[in-house]
Amino acid sequence: MTVPYFRRPTNTENIYEDIDQLKAYKSNRRHLLEAACRLSQISVNEVMTETKSFDRSAKRFRVMYLLRGLGLSYPLIGMLLNRHYSSVIHGVQVVKRQLEGSLGS
Repeated sequence: MTVPYFRRPTNTENIYEDIDQLKAYKSNRRHLLEAACRLSQISVNEVMTETKSFDRSAKRFRVMYLLRGLGLSYPLIGMLLNRHYSSVIHGVQVVKRQLEGSLGS
């Protein structure tokens, strides 16, 4: 049975530490995006592509979660990643569900 891509886990290990590291970049949005991508092991170009492969989507969702964890708005994150804000909401919710699942076990 194939599991839908949004139910597969992303790498949520150390996600809270990564958010703390990103706080140093908060004043410069471009540097913040680059740092979030670096922590998620994906290039800025890959985050901006329309590719929907599981690996890239999972990393893109992690970047969205990291940026949201810093207090950036959904529309701003969408603008930075060339996505609609509703896609950002979905990505953040996917990572939240995965974190809840991993913390509950």
